[in-house]
Amino acid sequence: MSLAINNEVQNAIWQNNFPATPAPANFSTLLTAHATPHSKGAYATLIASTTYDSYGFWLMVSGSVAAAALSDMLLDIAIGASQENVIVPEWQCGWSAAPSAGAQVTWWPIFIPKGSAISARIQALITVDTARVAIVLNGGASAFPGPMCSGCDAYGTSAASSMGTSHTPGNSGAESTAANIGGTLTKNYGAVMISVQGTNTTTTAIAYHWELQIGGVTVCEWYTVNTTGAAVVGPFPPAPFLCSLPYGTQLQVRAEASGTAQAQEVASHCFD
Repeated sequence: MSLAINNEVQNAIWQNNFPATPAPANFSTLLTAHATPHSKGAYATLIASTTYDSYGFWLMVSGSVAAAALSDMLLDIAIGASQENVIVPEWQCGWSAAPSAGAQVTWWPIFIPKGSAISARIQALITVDTARVAIVLNGGASAFPGPMCSGCDAYGTSAASSMGTSHTPGNSGAESTAANIGGTLTKNYGAVMISVQGTNTTTTAIAYHWELQIGGVTVCEWYTVNTTGAAVVGPFPPAPFLCSLPYGTQLQVRAEASGTAQAQEVASHCFD
């Protein structure tokens, strides 16, 4: 079967913010938190201008982990050069390891038009904390089919603490009691994804299953795992779950651990 593709789409690439020479540490844009904990740092440019329409993008966050310390951090992704419009607010991106040790990678089905500036900023519990953020835009002939969103909203995060909502999973395969994540939904949404950070300066190598529930019914499930180096790897699948989430819905989570659980900070991002 032969497909006719216009020249602009055919020549489109996965646009990214990689440096000219690959490097295991300095592989992307460095973000620095404000000198005051839990205050937004300055925006840093990820991509000055998108060459093509982007049908979703991948994010890779690394280097925010701090050994034997809490490294909670919230990330904003915005488009627009003169006035930033936040399309991803308060993503929990602390506790992320180096790329070689399992950096945090996620897929975001959000449309970004051609000619857009893309920037990012962080806030953190640790003063002037840093993280590296790589972005790869999905455009052209390789663009995936499926619905695109205009942005998302965070539920369960706290700008005052750079954290999510504390939840302790059940031990050794036992499910915890379902608990609310944030308040009821303020609009209709079509997809949801969770994020997880730790709460303990001494972490154990324990795996977790996170069930998103509505009205006591499990809608979907993600996997995360903690390392002894104070990193959280996941969520997996690293993408939102497509489903109808009506206005007024209360999202809940319950979870189970592979051993003795430690409390985790969990939040959800709902896409519209």
